[in-house]
Amino acid sequence: MICIAGKNQVAVDALEFSATARHNHELCVLPNRTDRGIDNWQPSLRARATELNIPVVKLDELYSIPDLHLFSLEYDQILNPERFSNATLINCHFSLLPKYKGVYTAAWPIINGETESGITLHLIDRGIDTGPIIDQKRFSIEPNDTARCIYFRCMQHATELFMSRFQSLLANNFDVIEQPANDSTYYSRTSIDYSNLTIDLNQTAFAIHNQIRAFTFKEFQLPIVNNVTIQSSLITCDRSISRPGTIVSEDNHKLKIASIDYDLLLTKHLTTE
Repeated sequence: MICIAGKNQVAVDALEFSATARHNHELCVLPNRTDRGIDNWQPSLRARATELNIPVVKLDELYSIPDLHLFSLEYDQILNPERFSNATLINCHFSLLPKYKGVYTAAWPIINGETESGITLHLIDRGIDTGPIIDQKRFSIEPNDTARCIYFRCMQHATELFMSRFQSLLANNFDVIEQPANDSTYYSRTSIDYSNLTIDLNQTAFAIHNQIRAFTFKEFQLPIVNNVTIQSSLITCDRSISRPGTIVSEDNHKLKIASIDYDLLLTKHLTTE
């Protein structure tokens, strides 16, 4: 049995690929708890499974299935391998493990000034994103990439890696590497309070720019500076002579603020009724 667990385009793509690929396994789907079977800014895995007449299951139904291959693609629950009778459990995590275990993997690399990110296929163990690594794909983080950019790029690379390794994963024909302790990092759900986001303006222009990029994901939120919603930022060549956070100039479209070192030019998000 193959089970595609998760959400969004990456899980839908994996389901569609699995439904057409050559294999001798039955196929089922384990959607996230928030999936109501309705497409929104991302397609619904539950809805696509229904269209393809593929069974939708609950987690506890999978525990006793023999020779189960479960692929977690943005699945929202922690899986305990000991509860499964005979299963290969594989997760596609949106970071270059061992860095950025946990959540907000599109935001924290930007906040921390990373120049690359990627995705990791790994076996699921009892830890949080701590299992042995099967494979990885890397990509560059460009200076103006937002969290939304990183998330979509992760989905694209995850789909490509899933497809390229699909047959070998089903055959359990792969090597693994244990995750090293060095450079390992983890971020929990309390590491960022998305209900009360604030931009720390008492920082360098680079740090402020990174905060704005990290919190720019239009389907969820946009950053706010001086009660103005911001859609993008640019570090200028102008050295700041005012106190950090001071508005240097403003018009209907732009807001220029001072930082510890250089001024930033912030583009306002203009809404139309």
